Amino acid sequence: MIMETMLTLITTAFAFVAGLAWNEAIQKLIEEFYTAGGAVT
Repeated sequence: MIMETMLTLITTAFAFVAGLAWNEAIQKLIEEFYTAGGAVT
């Protein structure tokens, strides 16, 4: 039971960190194409 809970917590923490990394990468990609004050033509 304890091992199962620890494995779940570790997996969840890894997924959370991976999600944050993807979020930052996507934001940088969007900033590259759509800069502040820029217009899409």
